[in-house]
Amino acid sequence: MFFCSLIFISGCTQLSSYKIDSTDANAPVSSWPSNWQTKGKIAIRVQAQTSNEKTSTHVLRYDWAQSGENYTIGLSGAFGLGSMIIQRNDERITLSRGQQLLAEAGHADQLFYQHTGLTLPVSLLRHWITGVPGPDLPTMPAHNFSASASDATALPELKGFAQAGWTVRYTKTERHGNLTLPRKMMAQGPRESLSVAVASWHLGPRE
Repeated sequence: MFFCSLIFISGCTQLSSYKIDSTDANAPVSSWPSNWQTKGKIAIRVQAQTSNEKTSTHVLRYDWAQSGENYTIGLSGAFGLGSMIIQRNDERITLSRGQQLLAEAGHADQLFYQHTGLTLPVSLLRHWITGVPGPDLPTMPAHNFSASASDATALPELKGFAQAGWTVRYTKTERHGNLTLPRKMMAQGPRESLSVAVASWHLGPRE
C-alpha cells in the first residue's frame, strides 16, 4: 500500500465517430453508446476522525470497460492487494486478482469496502464518470455548484450535483460533438473524498 497525493494526468482523448442525436450537451448516459472505456487515476482521501488518526490518501490506476450494464474495472497501485478486478456479468459481481476469485457479492460497493476498508461508490461512479447523476436517486441541481474559475476548460453546463451524501463537481471537461466528457472530477462524501483524473476516453467496442 502506498500513500501519495494525486497527480492529475492528461492524455489524448480517444473517441470513435459516434454521434448523439440530441441537443442536450450533457446527454444522459442512456444516450451513450452501450460500450465505452476510460483510463486514469482515482485518489481516495480519508479524513482523520480523531486526533489520533491521520488523513490518508490512496492512489490507484483504473482501466474501466463498460458494456451495457456489465463492466470490468481493473484497479492497481494500492490496498496491499496488487492488481484487482471488479467485474459485473449480468447479476453476478466478483472481485478477483489475476485468475484467483477473491469474493462475490450482490453489490460492487460492498465488495470494495470489505476488501479494502475504503469507500468507492462503484455503482454510482459508473454514471458520475460520464457526467450525470445515477438514476432513481434524489439529486440536488447543479446550479449550486461551479467549476474552478481558474480552469478555463471547464464547461458551464457540466458543473456538478449532490447525490447519496456525496457532492460531485467537474473541474475540467472537454466537448466532443454533442457530448461533454469529464476529465477531472471531485466527489466529497461524509468521510472520504474522491479525485478522478481521466487520461483517455474511447466510445465504442474495445479495439
